[in-house]
Amino acid sequence: MKVDNFRNYIIAPLTVAMFFSLVSLITWLAGENFITIMNYIYIGIFASLGMVLYAKLPKSKKNRGRKISMFAIGGLLFLVMSVLGRIDGQLEGFFFYIFAGITTGTVSHYFVAKIIGPIFLNRGWCGWGCWTIMILDLFPYKRSDGRLPEKFGWVRYLHFAMSFGLALLLWFGFDYSISSQKWDIAGMYWFLGGNVVYYAIGIALVLLLKDNRAFCKYVCPVSVILKASSTFSLLRIKGKSELCDGCDACTKTCPMNIRIPDYILFGRRVVSSECVMCLTCINTCPTGALEVSLGFDVGGIEMHRQKPLQQKNA
Repeated sequence: MKVDNFRNYIIAPLTVAMFFSLVSLITWLAGENFITIMNYIYIGIFASLGMVLYAKLPKSKKNRGRKISMFAIGGLLFLVMSVLGRIDGQLEGFFFYIFAGITTGTVSHYFVAKIIGPIFLNRGWCGWGCWTIMILDLFPYKRSDGRLPEKFGWVRYLHFAMSFGLALLLWFGFDYSISSQKWDIAGMYWFLGGNVVYYAIGIALVLLLKDNRAFCKYVCPVSVILKASSTFSLLRIKGKSELCDGCDACTKTCPMNIRIPDYILFGRRVVSSECVMCLTCINTCPTGALEVSLGFDVGGIEMHRQKPLQQKNA
């Protein structure tokens, strides 16, 4: 019988709420504007609310909680950055702002969500707020039969290097510069243009590999930052080895193809830097062996389910 214990989930939304409450307090004490403070409060509310709904809703409706969180957070940031703020929230924009010595807007977002945030919340951004996955996860391929060989994971590092190289070339080679946080119409073009490319590549990979998370696994350049900072994450999935019967249901439903029982049966938390804290494994586990936990351990030990050999050679 399926065990659905709310206590196995509760640490995740509580940690998210506490983290963004702390961020909001720090930004207020630092003299940030009211909109920025409310932005962090808003993200904390909808991220934690989405996790609570995911935990409490019936199995067939659990993903509604994640969709509420994704569209509330990803949709707002997309609108605020591109249409209203005309700010480039892409990785290249982050580099440009750093070069210009501007620490608000995109830099603040990357610092909280993708550099410092993962140390506390793991890759929760990928699971509950990303505006790219917000669209890609509408496709029906939420489960895949495994990952491509590890060498394909290096594409994202190449993508990261290309983004950094482009920013360097434009800034130092062609005297491209910005003078304020807002780029006027140019920032919106950069942001929307970059997202069109991301969505096009992401959708093509979804259809080709029948995997909603293919863009995350092989192409996303931001995951390079997220993987590094989440290596030291306090928030991870933990298992009770005495309850795990090795049925492998969690691995089969994990959107990132993590071999979760391999960590649990060896007495470790799930320290893979690919975990996006989507909580799917907890929902799937028939014995209630999995839960969210706080602790400290150095991650980066990767154990993934690979695609069957015949498919890799097809």
